Amino acid sequence: MAKRTLDNQIAEVEGKFAAFGDTLAGLWGAAVDAGDLVVTGVLGGDDAKSLYEFVSGSEVGSLTERNNLAKGAVEVATNTAEYVEKVASGKKSWQDVAQDAGDAAVSIGTGLYNDYIDPFVKDEKYKQDNLQGGPKGGKWTRSIEESYEKGRNSAKKTWLSWNWSAVVAFSGLTGKPSKK
Repeated sequence: MAKRTLDNQIAEVEGKFAAFGDTLAGLWGAAVDAGDLVVTGVLGGDDAKSLYEFVSGSEVGSLTERNNLAKGAVEVATNTAEYVEKVASGKKSWQDVAQDAGDAAVSIGTGLYNDYIDPFVKDEKYKQDNLQGGPKGGKWTRSIEESYEKGRNSAKKTWLSWNWSAVVAFSGLTGKPSKK
């Protein structure tokens, strides 16, 4: 029993580290892409590409091939233009547009729930399982995989808490003083 508990605690910590690593890798990728956009904007596309090839010693792709932010922006703009063209030409009816809007709203709502609410809901379920034994058995009988996922969820919840705290702190700094 003690070994299983220790193994679960180790798996939970490994899950936390993995989740924080994924988050940091994503932030690093976004920072690199943003820097790439700045360098390309300052030097121009061909000069930036030449600089990257000189530094890396290998051939690099165009901005939209190497930069996820640029690729995403181009994809969104292209999809939007194609959609507007379909609506303007009558290939999409207003009923189709209404259905697409409803589908988009559901997708956005689901994404917001999964990204910002679900980690807190899962954490409460884990707490209940620990207290009552629950369907997953609680911390004494949870599998290694379940403990790993619990750790990932815990890290996501912590990251969201930090994120929200930063938003609140920075929004307070930019607010205007109240008039008396």
